[in-house]
Amino acid sequence: MDKEQYFAEKRVEYKEFILDKINTHSEQFGDFGDLETRSMYLIGLQPLYFNPSEFQEGFYDAVRGQDWQSVNDYLYQEMCYWLIPHNEGGSGYDHCFYFYQALEAFACGAERVLESVYPLELGLTENGYRFYVAGSNLVIAQYYHDAELLKQAVGTANKFIGSRASKWERYAIAFLLNLINKEFEAANDNLLNVCKGYGRVEKPMLAAEDVCIPAHGLYGIARSWLTAEEFAKLAMPKHKAFLQDYAQWRLENPAPTLKPYMVYPEDMDIFNRIYAMPTAKTTLTQERFTENSKLQPVIDCAKMHEIFVNDLRNC
Repeated sequence: MDKEQYFAEKRVEYKEFILDKINTHSEQFGDFGDLETRSMYLIGLQPLYFNPSEFQEGFYDAVRGQDWQSVNDYLYQEMCYWLIPHNEGGSGYDHCFYFYQALEAFACGAERVLESVYPLELGLTENGYRFYVAGSNLVIAQYYHDAELLKQAVGTANKFIGSRASKWERYAIAFLLNLINKEFEAANDNLLNVCKGYGRVEKPMLAAEDVCIPAHGLYGIARSWLTAEEFAKLAMPKHKAFLQDYAQWRLENPAPTLKPYMVYPEDMDIFNRIYAMPTAKTTLTQERFTENSKLQPVIDCAKMHEIFVNDLRNC
């Protein structure tokens, strides 16, 4: 892709929506009157500003050129983007909301973010899309090696795969259960079916629409959860949605350099600073969705955003 053209377009937006607002409308915008807050506000207006989907052409260029480090850079940056806490709106879910980012973390070698997005003290998830809940809970229980949490998570997962949920989602959860139960032949079938089924659905937030990033994440989970002997029993999916050469590169580079694909020029360095920040730690609050409903745990977007912006100012 033409990065210089991209930067030229972003400079126009940066000046109009950030610098000019700060310089001429600081009183009107109040809390948007400094660079950090205003930049965080703009990057939070999904998916309009500074979203990695704007430069997804670079991802495909890297795939065609077999530049697997750049592919990894893109996935890492996309994961980071969706983990930046935004002050406006909210999912209405608890920490299960981050399941896709957890999968992308395993795909690109950034599993370290799990301790921030799934803090142990928050326990298992319960409020949200059932696929997110089932997948998140298996990942949490396995990551923290907690047998009691795993027992609960497996129960939830078994109920999910017996439901009428989307087939590819049930295949994904079944694959995770296969890993736990050491059912490797079934695991191979289910991972291939994830790739087949994913191509038929609307893609959730991930910019690389014809590459099954969740399957790469599941394959990364397998490497993390299994011994070398067990992992050798798994086969890479032979499917156009699965980048076998990238997966092989990741096997050869289990701890890749984690850096953004798009590094902004000095005059827009605030975005480099944002991506360099530690992953925000998930904080929950409680909310009633109707006057008579019970309180439900939800992500405290406002608090996480406030902490992130304050840390950004002081970094």
